[in-house]
Amino acid sequence: MKFLIVYSALLVGALAFERWGPGEFECANKLNTTIKTIQDIPYPAVEDNTVLNNFMLCAWKKRGLLSDDGNVNWDVLQNLLLSKDYLESSPLYKSYETFADWKDFVQGVINKCRDVRGDTDGQTVVKVQNCFLQHGFSKDG
Repeated sequence: MKFLIVYSALLVGALAFERWGPGEFECANKLNTTIKTIQDIPYPAVEDNTVLNNFMLCAWKKRGLLSDDGNVNWDVLQNLLLSKDYLESSPLYKSYETFADWKDFVQGVINKCRDVRGDTDGQTVVKVQNCFLQHGFSKDG
């Protein structure tokens, strides 16, 4: 499983929305959990899962998707979702006829999810990921 963190993943997380990198492994180790534990969490995710919230908070901060004050860096997230690396690995992108169509889709989802907030910064990340899924992203990008 990949996140589109959103993400990436993401998203798609990734949104997990994205493949696991060194930052995610570091976060898992820091939080005394495993990537498998995170991968096995079904999406849309329960928003009060402390393990997931803390992991996603750490991962999004490492990727620059979340500022130190807990705000989503929407421009960074958009740039990630429009990046060549993301586009090459995203089955969802391949379903769009043109890059302009994809860009419009991404901007539309960001606009729908921009005001999503949780009780904690980690919960905000999970809620944003759930919002992306609700509006057309898949957990596999």
